This record gives sequence, structure tokens and C-alpha cells, in this order.
Amino acid sequence: MTITPELIAAYKSTDFEVQTPEANIVLRADQTNPEFDKFLQSRDAATSVVITAWNPWSEPRSREENEEAQRIMEDQMRNAGFVLLPAAGVDPTGDWEPEQSFCALGMTEEEGILWGTRFQQNAVITHEKGRASKLCLCQP
Repeated sequence: MTITPELIAAYKSTDFEVQTPEANIVLRADQTNPEFDKFLQSRDAATSVVITAWNPWSEPRSREENEEAQRIMEDQMRNAGFVLLPAAGVDPTGDWEPEQSFCALGMTEEEGILWGTRFQQNAVITHEKGRASKLCLCQP
């Protein structure tokens, strides 16, 4: 599937809501987030990745298929040792249903791209403490 400029724009306009024990924190591509940086610091993490298994290659799937794919991804990521927080990709216009996601603490950009590719995602959102969150494409 070709990732169109419109699809990239949609990803970049998405609010990525991460549910920390203290608060819900919204990450956005190309924006810094000092509140999330403090949270990462409190967990001795420098990086994180927001990732979903919903709607592979941005092709709509049923809720049941999406939830099953998400459960499989969660099991595999926890078995790989990642600490996961609930998250969601939310369209601020409300045109599409929020996609259940996870924020994997300590996951690097490279690892995020590999996991995104494994679960047939076009992109993931990475965050490195002190830097802007970044949209990373998982396919050329």
C-alpha cells in the first residue's frame, strides 16, 4: 500500500492519548511534551513508542479482528519485556473511531518500526525525552 500525503497528514493530526497512572497525556507528531518527558524520567525511560495493531495497512477491520490483533500484539510485547500503558489514537475531528493502542516504555524508534511492520502498520509515533514526538513510517 502506498502511504499518501493525505494519510500522513491524518496521522500527524491525530492525538495520541497515553494513560499514565497520574494523568492522560496527549502526544502529537512534531511537538514536544515536557509533561510526558517528566513521566518518562520518573520511570527511568528515555524513549517510548505508541503503536497499535488495529486496521493493518490502514484497511478497516471489524472490532473483533482489531481487538484480537491488539491482544496478540500485547502478549508478544509483554513477553519481550516491554512495559505497556494503554493509549489511543484519536481523530480530533471525530471522523473515525479511536484506535486502541499501547505506549511501550523504553522502546526505541528502530524497535518501534520493526514492531509496526510486524503488525502491518504504516507508522508509529516515537518519543525521545527532550525531543518532539515523531511520526515514523514502517514501510518505504
